[in-house]
Amino acid sequence: MLLAVPANAQPLTPLPNSPASPQDTEKLFGLLSKGYSPDDCQPQDPVGNQLAAIDRSLNLDSGGPVSASYALYRDAGSLKSAFSSAIAQDKLAACPGINTSPGEWHYQGTPDQTAGSIACGYVDTLSEVVWTNDTNIVLASTQSLDDVPRHFQWWLADG
Repeated sequence: MLLAVPANAQPLTPLPNSPASPQDTEKLFGLLSKGYSPDDCQPQDPVGNQLAAIDRSLNLDSGGPVSASYALYRDAGSLKSAFSSAIAQDKLAACPGINTSPGEWHYQGTPDQTAGSIACGYVDTLSEVVWTNDTNIVLASTQSLDDVPRHFQWWLADG
């Protein structure tokens, strides 16, 4: 059966995302890196396949990033796509101790289990570390005035 579409038909416009649920926002706040607190962060309206999003400026820890964003995604496929998009414009550089950027990271106690993806690089004059936490379906991105090796050391300690 063929469906006739009128010549003047307009394409359907997707509906905007609903505001993040309090539960999703609370979950994301619980996954922030050291040096951030809910009082210092700005929840954002989710976009695309995000369930919740948070932007933050200066990390309160010494040597912490100058800006960060965290987002909770609906599913693993959306997370993977968002990670690729997040690093698409970066000038990638090796993350110290990781052979490739992007690469995979793991917790020290479980070296045989991939915990997520990670990439290091530069955006304009800022270094950037972008990573996923695959279990929690979270994408995080931090920017720093420090070079990649120092920024990556912050991530190892507090990210």
